[in-house]
Amino acid sequence: MKIEKCLEEFYDYLEVEKNSSSETIRSYRNDFNGFISFLSSQSLDEDLDSIDVTDLKTYLVNWSQIVTGSRHLYLPDIG
Repeated sequence: MKIEKCLEEFYDYLEVEKNSSSETIRSYRNDFNGFISFLSSQSLDEDLDSIDVTDLKTYLVNWSQIVTGSRHLYLPDIG
């Protein structure tokens, strides 16, 4: 399943089931758009089945460098 379809379902869930504010949903959209841009920039498939822990860790390291300017981010061994 493509990540965009899953995310649209997630945003609908936030709005309908959780009654989240539009600001909260916009925040999630911005964060996930950054992740999707990362996948694209790395020529990675945007299918959920092809995204692995290494992809997520690489994204988080890149994101932390942008946000904090840090070169170090502790990521626990999760798989």
